[in-house]
Amino acid sequence: MKSILEQLYCSELLPNLNKLTKQQLADHRKAYHSYDLFRQSLPQEQKEEFEKLIEEYLAVFSSDTVQSFTDGFSLGVRLMAEVYLPKETL
Repeated sequence: MKSILEQLYCSELLPNLNKLTKQQLADHRKAYHSYDLFRQSLPQEQKEEFEKLIEEYLAVFSSDTVQSFTDGFSLGVRLMAEVYLPKETL
């Protein structure tokens, strides 16, 4: 059996995106429905501008999410080090 670090390195530890709760699925559908209704109400030129805005927002959001994950992971590692390493080594 591979270690967690080996699995992480080999990209075998991936989130199961199919594990959304019923409430999360309902929220996703509602949000997409609202997005779609709003988009349909726009003239073609504004649709294109809106799509560009959404793409830019998602790129920033994705970057922020990655940063939050790595910060949280680093904090978890530091917490584990504090628990297991002798105090004089910290």
